[in-house]
Amino acid sequence: MTEWLKGNMLEKRRETGDLGGTMRLGAYQAELTKGSKIADIYGDTQISERHRHRYEVNVDYKERLEDCG
Repeated sequence: MTEWLKGNMLEKRRETGDLGGTMRLGAYQAELTKGSKIADIYGDTQISERHRHRYEVNVDYKERLEDCG
């Protein structure tokens, strides 16, 4: 990802910028749990999509979310 909206402003990633050095570019392979709601929504257990990796699931809620499907 090289451009994104932050509020009403267009932000651009510069080649010299590192954004903390952790920005993942491109798609990410993910394996979904068979029978889970998300696997049913996607219709598969293997997916590939882009997302902002700084906005992921809080692991403190992992078990609770798994219990809910």
